[in-house]
Amino acid sequence: LISHADPISSSGRARKLRNLGFTPAQSAFWDHRYTKDVEQFEWYQPFERLRNIFRRHVQPGMKVLIVGCGNSDLSRELYDMGVVNITAIDFSKTVINQMKDTYADRDAMTWHHMDVLNMDPELIPEDHYDIVIDKACFDACISSPGSKRNADIFLSSVSKVIKPQGVFIHVTF
Repeated sequence: LISHADPISSSGRARKLRNLGFTPAQSAFWDHRYTKDVEQFEWYQPFERLRNIFRRHVQPGMKVLIVGCGNSDLSRELYDMGVVNITAIDFSKTVINQMKDTYADRDAMTWHHMDVLNMDPELIPEDHYDIVIDKACFDACISSPGSKRNADIFLSSVSKVIKPQGVFIHVTF
């Protein structure tokens, strides 16, 4: 990752948002949000708008990791396409517990309370996943001071767990 400026720390608007309590790089922010608002929510694009990308790159039998899964329907949609070997992680314990309950009948899916910036290699092994999917997790990671360091850690973490010929699908704004 090459960056000459840290757009978050140099932005007065970002600082104002943090002062108002918008701190998406902190798990407490998300635990509070998912406790207060349990409705499913899709960041940036619904599955339907991304379906062709997923059909092209994600096939049944592939091992998929979804980082910063939130309460998105993405894992269910992929499962319904026949992609069942899905691991989803999020650093909000609240949302992971909700998703475990919601999708308890889909036994090939696994859910872990885990920060993408500090993945447990025993649960998320290196060179293991054919596909890693991120919808907005990277953006949350870089929304605080230290964003350049977090960006480097995020991308390094993804590169460690994805197979050499794997695909990283990154949905951002």
